[in-house]
Amino acid sequence: MNRRAYLLGAAMVLLCNLVAVALRSYAEAAFIAEHGAPALPWLLVANAVGFAAATLGYDAITRRTHARGVDPVLVGALAVAAAVAPSLLAAHVQPIVLVVALTALSQVSGLALWNRVAASVAGRDARRMLPRAGAAVTAGGAIAGLSAGVVIPRLGASALPYAAAAVSLVILGIALAQQRALDTGGAPGATAPAGAPPPTALGELTRRLLRWLVVVSLLEAAVATIADLQFAAAIKAHYPDAVAVAVALFYGGTNLVLLLLQVAAVPRILVTRSMRFTASVQPLLVAAGYALVAAAPAFAVIAGTRTADQVLRAAAARPAQELQLSALPPGPRARWKVLLRGVAWPAGAAVAALVLLAVGPRAVANPAWLAGAAIVIALACLLAARTSARTFQTALAAPLGIRAARVTDDARRIEVGALERWTEAAGDADPRTAAIARAALDRARVDPSDLADHLRHDSAAVRVAMFDQLARAPTPSLRNELRAAIGIEDDDRALALAIKALALAGDDGGIARGLQRAGLAREVDAAVATATLALRGGDVLAALPELCGRDAAWAAAIVRARRATIDEDALAAVLRTAAADDGEAGGGDATARATRSAGALAVIARVGPDAALPALDAALALGGPHAAAAITDLDADGAAYLAARAAHLSTRARIALARALAGAPAAGELVGALLADADPEVAYAALRTALATARAGAALTSARIDAAHAAALAALVAYLDARDGAAAWPACARGELDIATRRAVARVLWAGAVEAAVGGGDPAPLAATARHLTRGSEAERKRALDVMQEVHAGRGEILAVIERWLRAPAPTGAADPAALAAVDAWLGALVAGAHAAVEPALLALRRPALFASVAGPALAELAARAQALSLAAGAELFAAGAPGETMFVVVTGALVAQRPPAPARTITAGGVVGELAVLTHAPRAARVVGGPDGAELLVLDRAAFLATARRAPELVLGLSATLAGWIAPGRADVLP
Repeated sequence: MNRRAYLLGAAMVLLCNLVAVALRSYAEAAFIAEHGAPALPWLLVANAVGFAAATLGYDAITRRTHARGVDPVLVGALAVAAAVAPSLLAAHVQPIVLVVALTALSQVSGLALWNRVAASVAGRDARRMLPRAGAAVTAGGAIAGLSAGVVIPRLGASALPYAAAAVSLVILGIALAQQRALDTGGAPGATAPAGAPPPTALGELTRRLLRWLVVVSLLEAAVATIADLQFAAAIKAHYPDAVAVAVALFYGGTNLVLLLLQVAAVPRILVTRSMRFTASVQPLLVAAGYALVAAAPAFAVIAGTRTADQVLRAAAARPAQELQLSALPPGPRARWKVLLRGVAWPAGAAVAALVLLAVGPRAVANPAWLAGAAIVIALACLLAARTSARTFQTALAAPLGIRAARVTDDARRIEVGALERWTEAAGDADPRTAAIARAALDRARVDPSDLADHLRHDSAAVRVAMFDQLARAPTPSLRNELRAAIGIEDDDRALALAIKALALAGDDGGIARGLQRAGLAREVDAAVATATLALRGGDVLAALPELCGRDAAWAAAIVRARRATIDEDALAAVLRTAAADDGEAGGGDATARATRSAGALAVIARVGPDAALPALDAALALGGPHAAAAITDLDADGAAYLAARAAHLSTRARIALARALAGAPAAGELVGALLADADPEVAYAALRTALATARAGAALTSARIDAAHAAALAALVAYLDARDGAAAWPACARGELDIATRRAVARVLWAGAVEAAVGGGDPAPLAATARHLTRGSEAERKRALDVMQEVHAGRGEILAVIERWLRAPAPTGAADPAALAAVDAWLGALVAGAHAAVEPALLALRRPALFASVAGPALAELAARAQALSLAAGAELFAAGAPGETMFVVVTGALVAQRPPAPARTITAGGVVGELAVLTHAPRAARVVGGPDGAELLVLDRAAFLATARRAPELVLGLSATLAGWIAPGRADVLP
């Protein structure tokens, strides 16, 4: 923002509107006094045509020469026209000539000078400061109108144009000073945003935006013309002897109301609400006003509606249209600001005035008719304004590659027909097709009530799929249908699943049918035995280990059903023993024992008991696949059980738990409990998971989302407070604070994305905005914040805090580490010096892009396990083809990679070598030796890297991306 240019510009447009209102009051009063109300439509047509002609002339001239030379001439012409107006009127020049000339010159001057104000601000500053500049315009109108009401009775109406001429000369001097301020201080509004098309190339999206803005301007002008006609006729009828005073006072009062809105409300609305809201305010309220006119066409109602139209158009509609033009490149943006107001708007006014002329005096005599027409036009304007706002949102986000779509359906919920097709595909001869179909069946969810009429399907495979669905979601209401289906079922796999589904619904009616086929199918025998155990009693603890290995979900269901008869300590002991025996020790059937271990962890996750939770905690902390699978398969009851106990799990376990929940669509309650976790890493992971689960249909309450918003926002504010007082902190602490702050920004936006997904919207725009805000360039970050407002309106406190983050720090006294520790215990401890031993290694690891965004606690773990190595000049680090399980980070000095016949490559400080060995066990790709001055290295072995990657999976993704760069020629930072 160029503050000096902005302030001079605000003063300039204030005075310009003062002149415009004074001259318009003088000229219109002269016309009304001469011709009366019946000629008013002609005045409106003439004004519109004159304004449009003057605008087109200005546009034609400025397209051939720079506006900086044209604008002073235009203001000078306004001064001359004002000075000679009384003499021309005395010489019997037609008042309509004066009206057209003075109105056109003053309005085009206002548009030209306004563009200079707009050139001094850009982005969010424009949303905040342009309404305040509009308040200056309004103040000029209020001063002129209210002053005229005093001046005219004392000095006569002819005093107004002389005063306007004098003020125009002052405007000319300010305009020249403002141009110098723009030349010396810069014009931020003239800088194209990143990704914007060149000035000569308007894409189809921006052309569509312009078309809708033209439509909005035409419709607004039509409504305003009707309001002007009704008001002028009412003025003439009620104040026949004081028309000039009445008109001037009306303009003054209107501008006073507008001034209050522009100062107190509009800037706040424009920086907190989306364009769809702000663009809808004026047409909606004007339509409501005309409904009152139709019901009670009194002078006060007509005057109030016209006031609302003028005030809201200037306060909400015009700023909304102007901000929508910010999606255009700078050149077309400035030109269309003039054309929309100076051509499109007058064209709409002229057409409306001609229609009123055709209607004749009957329109004035029947205000309800005009009110009805105005309502129809205002509603059409509402639709066009909302469409233009949607187009603006798309155009604003397009350079960032952000797209939005409405999401209303659960992608995992399918119809019975799809279930049948996937079941048939699961038996396809093509193994890839069959695998895809089986995966779809595993994740599919069908409304159980939809299956009632299909349990006797001709295909046994389809019946298997249907019974399997009912076993996943027990439905007691379908007991009779299941009993009937079991009675005639002759397929063993389908019968076993049907017995299970009926037993889980609490009915033992399938046991007898299963006993009829005893000994014929092991699967049916196992189903009968388990159903008997669940419904008729038996030694659950003795059967539990075997059942965990065969069907963990059924094992959990049996424990739930028989909980009152089972000793809790004995149950915990059995489950801990089964969970610990993961088959890695060898001996016996290791695969069966590993499956039993996975099943035991799944039972613990669903039903406990609490004494067995340490086994699940340890498995999650180690990142084992069995623990992740146990969480992925959680049902709603299991999620509720863990949600009440999650706070007692270790931090590493909660992080792993939050990530594993991405595949558990029924675990919404547990995800919600982790969203506002006190540990930033846990909350960060939980929010990313919540995006997936919300789109998959998981239930997340508004209370949980609000808590996530509050926690994320509180953390971000704490980080910003610390940033403002962190000038004296060590470099490591400041760097970690910056990374933590960026992650907190992402948390805030992901909370909004979750909220959007739960509401049926697409969370992708906010998720993409988070990426651009935390990783993009300065221009991308500013535009991303504007995009965020459009897709996340209504949370002004969040927008304000993120905007604070984008600004430079405001230095304060030394930050209190204790306050920071309240939201980030690890970072608070780092600032307090508790991790001084790992700070050098942590600083070194932050330099490579691979580790740049990893959470501080996770990277600190890796830094603690890293080993320092000094390499002399020319000394060999490793030979080509040698085996290796370590990677190396260059701290100081350099390494040289040799792979003849390719030229040698130098890896300087911050570079990484040996990535491939860590990820794939591949032999070394080149011989690497110390550079001319040797090198200081950090050595990271496979075990250390993978342990950290379990806590921060983005490490593996980043390493994969780095390795993908090997195929790009000319990369100096990787080995060939």
